[in-house]
Amino acid sequence: MPMCLMPWSLLFSADNHHNTNALIWCKFPGLPSELWSQKIVMSLGNILGTPIHLDRSTINHDYGYHASILVDIDLSTPISNHTFIDVEGKPILQEILLYWVPKFCNHCKNVGHSIAEYKVIQRAIRGEQKQVPKIVIKPGITKSTGNSNVAPREEGAQSKP
Repeated sequence: MPMCLMPWSLLFSADNHHNTNALIWCKFPGLPSELWSQKIVMSLGNILGTPIHLDRSTINHDYGYHASILVDIDLSTPISNHTFIDVEGKPILQEILLYWVPKFCNHCKNVGHSIAEYKVIQRAIRGEQKQVPKIVIKPGITKSTGNSNVAPREEGAQSKP
């Protein structure tokens, strides 16, 4: 996974920092080879966020089936899975695939966990657990368990000591 560095700040606090962005490799499958220029692929990356870098295969036209670009994407906003490209007056529907999208929590606005995991983490920190009902057995009271192997006692029959 690519790592993003940011300038150091004197008043930085990890508790108050919200990171909604992630560096994600994006690919454009089936992109016509005549559109593989750095300018065009960077503008496609700009649809998703801030384009960072083209992969070597895209720059050299080595792989030929899809162009790839590293993009800084804000995960708090919807991410498009396609776009239209105007080629000589004809719109082409271009699919957008993301290699790997990290988990994002919409509750605390941070990358790295989902909201379901956030609730579990918070419960664990507070020491809360699900309350399990206690079963209290009172002596002297017997109830039928529905066990057919136990014959019912007849009235008046004495039990053996």
